[in-house]
Order: sequence, then C-alpha cells, then structure tokens
Amino acid sequence: MSNDSLELEGGCYCGAVRYRFHGKSQAAYFCHCEQCRKITGTAHASNMQVKPSDVQWLCGENSVSTFDCPSERYFSNAFCSKCGSGLPFLSKSRQWMFVPIGSLDNAPDDLISMNIFWDDRANWYDDGLTQKKCPGFPDEE
Repeated sequence: MSNDSLELEGGCYCGAVRYRFHGKSQAAYFCHCEQCRKITGTAHASNMQVKPSDVQWLCGENSVSTFDCPSERYFSNAFCSKCGSGLPFLSKSRQWMFVPIGSLDNAPDDLISMNIFWDDRANWYDDGLTQKKCPGFPDEE
C-alpha cells in the first residue's frame, strides 16, 4: 500500500449514511479473529485503521448505531440502523477509527497490507478459496 494521502468516500447500502476519509491509512487488513467473523458473518473483516479526525460524516450520522462488546478490549461495531451495513467505528480507546473497506465506494487495489489473526481463521477458509469460481449465483451459469 502506498503511503500517500487518500481521499475516499463511502456509505451504507441504502444510502442513508455517507462519509469521507481524507488522510493516510495506518493499516489495512483482513482480520480473521472470531469476533470479526461473528460481527460480519463472513470469513474475515476487511478494515482500514485511520485517525478519527480524518473521517467526516457527510450525511446520516444520526442513523449510525454502535455496539461495544463489554468483554472485549478493542471490539466495537457501527452500522446503519436502517439497512445494517457496516460503517466506520471508533476503537474503545477512541484513538483509532476502523473503516470497513467494503463500505468504501472505491478503494485502491493495493490497499490491503496484511492478514491479522491468521491462526484464528475459520477452518473452512483455505478450502473455500480452492473451490469453483462463479461470476454470479451458481444457477445463473
């Protein structure tokens, strides 16, 4: 990933919430920990770690709901209260904001720099990568 300043926009699926990021990403990664798998319902979370001051809400900030897991040191989540899409959230320490990369309108090809909690990845993850690739739903072929 380039160390250049980025200017990216994103939002939720229904369009109620929009934000802009302008700054440098501190890190961008796929997180394979159990908490990220549970909150996303997928094999890994895809997050960009940024300074909170580099994120500006453009509209719909009042539609952002948050969940802070009381038993986890870092674990938080933010999502649109209308469509459930993941949105940028502050770490519990409030030092970092995590931007779900899937909520960006477009992201640079070289954004992801690492896989974290790799040893915690789902037991079905590696095998899933070797399976047939379809351009759409399997019944559309």
